Amino acid sequence: PTRIDYEASTLTFYPPGWRYAGAARPVPLTFKGTKPQIDAEVDGVAGRFTIDTGSAGSLTLYPAFAEQHGLAARYGARTRIMSGVGIGGPVFSLLARANLLELAGSRIERPVTYLSQARAGAATDKTTAGSLGHGVLRRFNLVFDYPHDVAYFEPNNALGDPDLADRSGLRLEGAAEGFRIVYVAEGSPAAVAGLRADEIITEVDGVAASRIAMKDLRARLKGSIGSGVTLEIVGRPTPVVIVLKEL
Repeated sequence: PTRIDYEASTLTFYPPGWRYAGAARPVPLTFKGTKPQIDAEVDGVAGRFTIDTGSAGSLTLYPAFAEQHGLAARYGARTRIMSGVGIGGPVFSLLARANLLELAGSRIERPVTYLSQARAGAATDKTTAGSLGHGVLRRFNLVFDYPHDVAYFEPNNALGDPDLADRSGLRLEGAAEGFRIVYVAEGSPAAVAGLRADEIITEVDGVAASRIAMKDLRARLKGSIGSGVTLEIVGRPTPVVIVLKEL
């Protein structure tokens, strides 16, 4: 049995024979191969969801589930983003927001939602509705009790936090000189500002990229609607300003 305490940033492994004595109710675990899954509901539609502790996203809905329930039209999803990178290469999704995610007796309103466009890999599984990533899981302290096929979701102080999404349209990765632009979403503030894939960002709001952690830059790009982010780009004589908006 293992406890992931998102509030304390600790991982605890318990000895054989340990039993949970907290207040959370047990949530049955099933397994798709080695992947743990639980039942949950998205806007009243039930499904089985993989718990993906390695995902930086919040709620990912797989193509078959999204298409069966007409979710792209229902959520008005139009912006195509690079939602991740896996062994098979880039993963693309339509960016959306579900209205309500219900799991383990808790309600999460307006989670950032990726409508996966994957045509290969785990997301093509038609028996799985989607996956739950960090943006959802961080709202709980989790106990996985594999020997008894249950998990415990203990709500923490982050349960009611708003789920913020990128408002720039940029997908970035680290580079020797700063941050390399991997992808620019069509019609996004970054595209409007004229940014292109493979360009290198060396400064953000007057601060050298070498002094900025990737997580802090991502947080900055989730800033207030209408706020500007000033970027210095290799080879450009003047800074580029991105005006953030909801995608």
